[in-house]
Amino acid sequence: MDISGWRFRHVSPPQADHRRIAGDEATDRLFGPVPTEDFMKYSFPGHDFPSISNMNMQIYKESLNQVHPGAGIGWVPDEKTMYRPIRDALAGMCRTVIPQKVVPLDFHICASERTGDIEGDYSATPDLVMRRKVDRYDHWGHSLAFIEVKASAYDDPFHLYRRTTTGIKFTEAGVKTWNQIQEYAVLAFRSIPRCFLLAIGIFGDIARLFRWDRSSVLVSEAFDYCTDPTPLVQFILGLDLYANSGIDDTTSISAHAIAATMELDAQYNAAHARSVVPAYDPVYEGRTLADDSTLIYVKQTDGNDIIWHRYLTLGSPIFVARSIFGRATRVWIATRATHIIDDTPVTFDIPGSCVVIKDTWRPNDRPTEGSIYRKIYGDQTEVFGVARYLCDYDVVDDLKDRVHRTLGGLINHIRAQKERAFEELVHHRCVLLSVGIPLSRFTSTRQLMKAIRDAIKGHRNMNAKDVLHRDISVNNIMISADVKAEHGAHGFLIDPELAAIMDIKTIRSELKAITGTYQFTAMARFLIENADHQVWHDLESFFWVTLYIVLLHTDCYVIRFQIRMSGLQYFPKIFGITKMQEAADMRINFLERDMPTLEIVGNAPLTSCIRRLAALVATHYPNSNTAATAAPEDFHRLTYDTVLATIEESLESEDWPSFGDEALSLTDALDDEEDKPTHVTGSKLQEAMRVAEILKQYSAHTRIASYQCKPFSTGTAAQEKRGAPHAAKAEPVEEVIAETPSPDSRSSSKRKSPSSSADRQHEYDEDTELQVKRPHFQTTSPSTVWASYDTLPAAPAPPSNSLKRKSSSIPQRKRHCRTLPHTTPLRTTKAINDAAEKTTHDDSDLLKRTKEIIRDLPRRVQPPRAAKTTHTVVVSVEPWTLRNRRRVNALPTNPGKNTAATTAPTPAVKAESNQVVVDLAPRVVVRRSARKAAKSLA
Repeated sequence: MDISGWRFRHVSPPQADHRRIAGDEATDRLFGPVPTEDFMKYSFPGHDFPSISNMNMQIYKESLNQVHPGAGIGWVPDEKTMYRPIRDALAGMCRTVIPQKVVPLDFHICASERTGDIEGDYSATPDLVMRRKVDRYDHWGHSLAFIEVKASAYDDPFHLYRRTTTGIKFTEAGVKTWNQIQEYAVLAFRSIPRCFLLAIGIFGDIARLFRWDRSSVLVSEAFDYCTDPTPLVQFILGLDLYANSGIDDTTSISAHAIAATMELDAQYNAAHARSVVPAYDPVYEGRTLADDSTLIYVKQTDGNDIIWHRYLTLGSPIFVARSIFGRATRVWIATRATHIIDDTPVTFDIPGSCVVIKDTWRPNDRPTEGSIYRKIYGDQTEVFGVARYLCDYDVVDDLKDRVHRTLGGLINHIRAQKERAFEELVHHRCVLLSVGIPLSRFTSTRQLMKAIRDAIKGHRNMNAKDVLHRDISVNNIMISADVKAEHGAHGFLIDPELAAIMDIKTIRSELKAITGTYQFTAMARFLIENADHQVWHDLESFFWVTLYIVLLHTDCYVIRFQIRMSGLQYFPKIFGITKMQEAADMRINFLERDMPTLEIVGNAPLTSCIRRLAALVATHYPNSNTAATAAPEDFHRLTYDTVLATIEESLESEDWPSFGDEALSLTDALDDEEDKPTHVTGSKLQEAMRVAEILKQYSAHTRIASYQCKPFSTGTAAQEKRGAPHAAKAEPVEEVIAETPSPDSRSSSKRKSPSSSADRQHEYDEDTELQVKRPHFQTTSPSTVWASYDTLPAAPAPPSNSLKRKSSSIPQRKRHCRTLPHTTPLRTTKAINDAAEKTTHDDSDLLKRTKEIIRDLPRRVQPPRAAKTTHTVVVSVEPWTLRNRRRVNALPTNPGKNTAATTAPTPAVKAESNQVVVDLAPRVVVRRSARKAAKSLA
């Protein structure tokens, strides 16, 4: 089962992938195209639009007929000339559509803006946005709706589209436009709390309307806006008059108008002192804490009475789901404001006391999160190791509501029963009294293990109440910010909304469903089909959570194939695989082969604890040797008692570090990787970028933007504090050098030419191999990877026909390389390799000696002035990994023809999948950035 589609909801992929995944997700939830009348009925239910006078209709047509693309470079239609006429035409509609009243909408051209989103990751911007005139403009994502303009109708996503049994087929231009529009929608939903979003797409002389909610994408049929502007007029009226334009009306996205900035700052500082929130960093430049805070109305019941309390969030959300669709979780740390009136200061509850407000969209057919908490509590007021719950509620109770309920239910009635059903999701909020610190911000590894231990105890208490969590992840285990308030628990579990309640009628089908976050899901759930979810599956998830934190946030390493890899480098091999079967196989290999080599530097208790927990997990996945020799009691040992006893025994040790044991941030870890000469640069860069992508989903209680990957930064204060060596940062370069010798050197060769093709074949097999050597160091100049020939034969040139026979006799399945004829030995990195073998365990000595050797090596080899032959070599460039030091394959292609020497100063290089085709003319130098090589070959 491929789960690559899940990644978008949690990770931060590169922008091109981000846009593509956004389009793929939206395609799966597309409803339409539907007639414009139906679009208005679904988008603005119960809303009657006024008729448009003939005079106004004529004015609108004339103004819209001024919209036409200009001539760009090479007479290609240019959409930029369309922006201003569109803006003026829509603004004219707002002034005249309602007699003696102006629709208070403003249209802003923002196509040239390139501000990042809420996390600073993506700088995509639509062409125009619609906003209220009274609103302050900070970022286009805060607008009511957006408009995307294309110069031609051929750019319409649904131009010549067709439906097939496997889905919708767009044209190439249509796919590009569709993905672009969907990315804008994703960024707009992320920016502020929304219930739905509207947009207009203008493609040449036609237009379409779009609507998104958490379960579907509604698209209208195309219409000619120049001859029939009625849909545009109705769209503007509906946007202004219906449901606050889709923005959640139970929140206020800015507390700037409240004159309580100093007191809000005091609240934030108090929460920061308890490590509940990070140091304040404005979302956009020029904003203040009050600008980034949100006023939220929370409903609580007092007997039969309903009371709405006002809470003010401390800055922006600490977690925002990356996908439009699904639960769309958004989490704030907030404090209750007891009095809010314009121009009156806010009075808060006890300073430093906070709550967690979780805003989500729950499936209509599942129990609410609050009901699960109440099931766990029973007749108790709290349960050890489980978050303390205050209240939860559906934002709107009306079953016919179409704002805080998605269109999924309505669409299911409209579509044929045989077609896939859409989810009906309900806007829901849950408020917790327990405020936690994410595991990634532990102050000591001992505190980390105490939190995990008490969360396991909380899981046991839940299981005793017939509730199985089923979603153990790094985001759902928290370190207690106030241990006393949690009744002595150093950590607790949250987010039981996917939990299975064991006494319901549908429990059998419920347990067979795979739920949770796949990076932490038990391997057995991937390997065994239709297996029931069991308690030990969650216990295994606790182990993967622990390993996740250790690899990313401690100074540790794993020895893999006799190569020492840091935790940061090893991390993607466990948590970066997006195919379930491959992920399970890799984890089993880790338990059997690499786990015994895991070492947390200077932390023997934690090292021992992780290894022993891994051994318990391994008892559920015996290999053939273990299954044949082990006793029955040696299997299935992952239980509450064994896991808790292992952690308790480790915590009783007196060898835990007393200082310098706090969590390493990702940026610090990357900087440390820069300064370790034993790490291969190209591999490190590739792995670090993958870590940065995967990490974004697991920052539940910290700003996601604080985890920016900076693989080539100049060092941090944390490095200086730990005394880590500082090395200059250089972008590695791959260089392939090969030289064709002069005729004199060939004639002076003493090597005897093979007498037969078989002899020549054997000689080529034994004599030489073309290799890529990556030096294990970094220098002040760009690190250079040399690939050249060691002790190549200098045989005289055989006839062209013999070259053909020899070439055809080379079996292509051979993994080692063949020798190119007419070459002489070239001084290369053999000395470096010898030095590396002798000094593998001495990093500083290796660094010093390899630098000296590199200084002595010739940076450039002058080619001979004359060359009579030209050969083409296909160099198979494979992504470099620490797992396999694979050699570069060099095979002569079509060497049978002697051709005149080329006079071009540089060779022709062409990329074909994972191959680089190099024309050897007498000398070749191919340079490629390792960063680009990693991307192109990924």
